Amino acid sequence: VESKWLADIYWLARQRLVAAGRVGAVRGARGPMVAGLAIFAAGLLMAGIAGTMGLLILGRAVQGLGAGLLLTSAYLVIGTLYPEHLRPKMLAALATVWVVPALVGPLIAGLLAEHVTWRAVFLGLVPVVLGCGALILPTAAVWGAPTPDGRVRSRGADAMLAARTGAAAIGV
Repeated sequence: VESKWLADIYWLARQRLVAAGRVGAVRGARGPMVAGLAIFAAGLLMAGIAGTMGLLILGRAVQGLGAGLLLTSAYLVIGTLYPEHLRPKMLAALATVWVVPALVGPLIAGLLAEHVTWRAVFLGLVPVVLGCGALILPTAAVWGAPTPDGRVRSRGADAMLAARTGAAAIGV
């Protein structure tokens, strides 16, 4: 099963991130979400330990791929697990988790780079991403593939918790 998801990750990279929505629509959002977390964490590690500018840039590119998978998966979860009247609120919350870090992130990154090391900007986020993953994994199993009518089989409250946790992970 794991090697199948690795094959899917390679396919997603070749077919662009829009393909994550296709995989999620067929198999459920769990795989792309977990893959996005893993790829994002790997990109943070690559950037944090980079010895050359080329490796730093590669690490940032890997982070971008992981973030794209996370964002696509979050939209899929919101669109399939939330009732229609709650979707605008969740999309607004998702927008907030992008705006707030964009406002305070540069200040925190600058302080870390000046007083600790620039590597802390990347490596310090790895435990946060892994923590978000630990919150997502127990409930992500309910994110099954959509039924023929487009709805996802889920266990209600667990699915809502999983979707909120995924949105929080994107905020990282």
